[in-house]
Amino acid sequence: MRRILFSLGIATLLSISVVAQQQSQKIVHDLSSQSVLSEVYIKWLSEDVVYIITTEEERYFRQLKSDEERERFIEEFWLRRDPMRETDKNKFRKEHYERIAYANQNFAVDGLPGWRTDRGRVYITYGKPDEIQKSASEEIWLFKRGPGGEEIVKFEFRGNKLVGEFQVQQFQRLPIGVSRQHY
Repeated sequence: MRRILFSLGIATLLSISVVAQQQSQKIVHDLSSQSVLSEVYIKWLSEDVVYIITTEEERYFRQLKSDEERERFIEEFWLRRDPMRETDKNKFRKEHYERIAYANQNFAVDGLPGWRTDRGRVYITYGKPDEIQKSASEEIWLFKRGPGGEEIVKFEFRGNKLVGEFQVQQFQRLPIGVSRQHY
């Protein structure tokens, strides 16, 4: 009889231990699943803002625990970049999504969305070039930067115009005093 009671006691303790362990694992799983990013936030990070979010911002965003915190972060992310905070519309955000749409429409190649191409990335990041020089196998995009255009940013793309795929071959920052023949 003692053996049976002892065996039952051990079995009960083991059962309680197993149930407690399962409950503990469920709690850990529930907590960790809250910090796992849903598809909408993964898309936001990996497509929508991939070229403009800082490393620190992304790291902070990935550590947020709830969708409410993520939504607040996204709102603040766009507000920090808004050049005219006193208006209802966020000009930067609107222009950013317009650039993505333009890149997708004009730079897509063989099933690759335009935002993922080199020209798409540059267009989304810098906007419309101030000047484009084209040939059959090359495009040079020039951007005048600074309040008085005191710097020129130059991207050289090479590729196949028939296929439409051009890849960045060179990137330069040139002071404005450089004569046009040098770029």
